[in-house]
Amino acid sequence: MSLLPEFEYKRPETLGELLVILEDYKGKAILLAGGTDLIPRLKLGLKQPALVVDIKGLAEDLHSIAPDGKRVKIGSLTTIDEIARSTLIGNNFPGLHKAALSTASEIIQYGGTIGGNLSIIPLSALLFPSMKWAREVWSSVRAGRGLEGTNFRLSMN
Repeated sequence: MSLLPEFEYKRPETLGELLVILEDYKGKAILLAGGTDLIPRLKLGLKQPALVVDIKGLAEDLHSIAPDGKRVKIGSLTTIDEIARSTLIGNNFPGLHKAALSTASEIIQYGGTIGGNLSIIPLSALLFPSMKWAREVWSSVRAGRGLEGTNFRLSMN
């Protein structure tokens, strides 16, 4: 792998600030959360953004696992490790829980976010056996259990 290309870097503190930044850069910015997929793509020259926006610090509803009626709400910045350790997920979605436990290395589990991994599901879930948990989520989404906004929702039926 080579060095990272040159780009501007910003780390907004609020969702409002993020939206202003994205509007200012109109398609020339890329979001960084866990970075387990983005950093290698940057190093390989597959992505060459003008701006990298680090959203790891945004905790406003983007980093959580919480019951929501008969559903569970998982924020897009929630890590695979947090899903693996969640009793709410373990008790209600055993397939997702087991798959998260078996995904990649602990380093990837600690850093990789559900939002980042869901954004690459069509490719990664088909090609990489370690993405079993992503296929479990994608199957639930395709079954009509929802993918809403910056969070995905799975019902506990």
